[in-house]
Amino acid sequence: MNWSVLPRPIRALVTTTEGRRRLLVVGVPLLLATAFKLWLALTTIGTNDVYGWNMFMDYIVKNGSVTIYRDIPSYNHPPFMSGILRVLSTLSPYAPHGFPFLIRLPAIAADIVTTIVIFRLVRLGWNERRALVCAVGVALSPILIMVSGFHGNSDPVFMSMVLLAADRLLIGKSPIVAGLLLGLSVNVKLVPLIVVPVFLFHLGTFGARARFCLALATVAAVGFGYHVWMSYPFMRRNVFNYGGQRGTWGLGELCAAGWPLITSPKVSFWLKLTIGFLITVRAAVLAWLRRSSGDQTRARELLVSIGWAFLIFMLITPGFGIQYLAWLAVASFLIGPVGAVGYGLLGGLFMFSVYHFWNGGFPWNFANSDDRGLWRAPQALLGRVAWIYLVVWAALLIREALARTARRASRGATGFSLPSSPRSWP
Repeated sequence: MNWSVLPRPIRALVTTTEGRRRLLVVGVPLLLATAFKLWLALTTIGTNDVYGWNMFMDYIVKNGSVTIYRDIPSYNHPPFMSGILRVLSTLSPYAPHGFPFLIRLPAIAADIVTTIVIFRLVRLGWNERRALVCAVGVALSPILIMVSGFHGNSDPVFMSMVLLAADRLLIGKSPIVAGLLLGLSVNVKLVPLIVVPVFLFHLGTFGARARFCLALATVAAVGFGYHVWMSYPFMRRNVFNYGGQRGTWGLGELCAAGWPLITSPKVSFWLKLTIGFLITVRAAVLAWLRRSSGDQTRARELLVSIGWAFLIFMLITPGFGIQYLAWLAVASFLIGPVGAVGYGLLGGLFMFSVYHFWNGGFPWNFANSDDRGLWRAPQALLGRVAWIYLVVWAALLIREALARTARRASRGATGFSLPSSPRSWP
């Protein structure tokens, strides 16, 4: 066969021993996971979010994408998603299983991109072996399988775009393309705004930061501008002030009974500011400490900082939705594969129990949270275990970072390196 007609990256996969090994190790798990997600999307309805998207689509087709923010307070998505719904309305009559399949197809496709990009980024920042482990971990993530194949929301899509932005900044060396991609991710959901400080502090010059910000702002302005002008009070209520369900995860869930003030809008606002402050300070300090480091070290710090941005969010967030678990299911592999696998298993068990409760048992078809209500004590206990795991993991990572800093300071003061105990991947 004449392989020369294929693009160079694909040709390298099928014609070299190294490429075939990558294709086998990553491609087979990715193919199996994608097939299972497609099966779920073709045989189930999903969660209430699928019905919600269908209702939004019908309204937008009949009435347009401006007044929906006034008439449907639960529509908390950026205007770009209204355009996606218009496209899906055209395709739905021709798709197998109709709209319930189509609304989940972008997330399934995004997971394929995410797996490939995770491999590229981790290989750049660390090594091939770690990259293969992380790619397989993402491909087989139980959280991503359930969110993309069953739940029916856009979270895996914006996470894929965040990683693509990092790829284009670190490998493509283009702040403009990175800004465009991050701006596009913000048009899917506002959540990626939390990583903007991470990208900014990684960029070393004023010119690079200006190009990045201009690209991001341009895409955001194009996506939001007209609708903000026409319907700002309702967009502020639906989109900009949206914060998920309070009292169902982490600090909010643990304190809801004894200290309900933490779930109040005022405290939630300050918790959101705290999240942004911690992410920004961490990114700024690391950028300053690594300002004279090599490219690989700086790339690694950017990736770890992206992971920490989502870890900090999941530790402190006052609001929650079960699909939020997918954010860290991806980003945690930028921090460390061992900890990420642990989170994926515990978070996946929590998510499975919630969906199983909402479905009323097997077989899964429609996880009707409106009918079944919020999850009960067994599911809440699993959620607490998953959150406490993140607290412990973060504490261990911080302790390790402090010990590493102390060793560096000792080397600088004494002129020789102190011995350190061997350790596995963080």
